[in-house]
Amino acid sequence: MNEIVGVWKLHTFHQLNEKGDVSYPFGQDAKGYIIYTESDHMSVNIMKAGRPPYQSNDIMNGTTEEKLAAMEGYTGYSGKYKIEGNKVIHLSEVSLIPNLIGLEQEREFTVDNDKLTLKTPVFLVDKQLQHAEIVFTKMQ
Repeated sequence: MNEIVGVWKLHTFHQLNEKGDVSYPFGQDAKGYIIYTESDHMSVNIMKAGRPPYQSNDIMNGTTEEKLAAMEGYTGYSGKYKIEGNKVIHLSEVSLIPNLIGLEQEREFTVDNDKLTLKTPVFLVDKQLQHAEIVFTKMQ
């Protein structure tokens, strides 16, 4: 069994730009999980804490503004994964963001006791080159 198999709860998620400035795209109190299975499947979901519900209580009929706020405060995808050295590669089969479907997303990873740290390569966010550092805690 590889060391990343299991259920991991989000501890911290931040991004750094080329100058080293830190940002928290889902807030400093973001919520989320990543799951890796022995059958090489994975799923990750991360969201802003305290997102407001749709006023209509109809899960398919929020206003355009409510739907936009919901999407901007959430990310998630699932698919297969493989490990190559100190890198885990996610192959998105389903995703909130259509651009990620079919894309291989490479992450450097380290496991230190009950902490899993993922570091992304540099990517474009809000017209700036940034990379993300995401830390998860293993669920018992």
